[in-house]
Amino acid sequence: MMRYRYGPWDPSYFAVLGSLVGRGLIEVVPAQGTNALGYRTTESGAALSDHLKDDGAFDEVVGRVTLLRRHLDLTGESLKKLLYDLPEVADATWHEELR
Repeated sequence: MMRYRYGPWDPSYFAVLGSLVGRGLIEVVPAQGTNALGYRTTESGAALSDHLKDDGAFDEVVGRVTLLRRHLDLTGESLKKLLYDLPEVADATWHEELR
């Protein structure tokens, strides 16, 4: 595994989110209990998601997401803290191979 900026640490993150907002698939909302902003799917986004799930082409991804949500349903901040408690992750430089 290579250490890289996934999710909110990835430089392309905001371009992807902006594209989804621009297409009306997600919307920006206040994050509950904070001054931050979050995202949620719109009706169109949820309908597209349901269509893609029913398509069958994404069965493997749907299965993985279901499994992760069942056993690791944490916020992004909690996941980040969990990962950065591991010295091999916290002490690695960008693009360094993690073993």
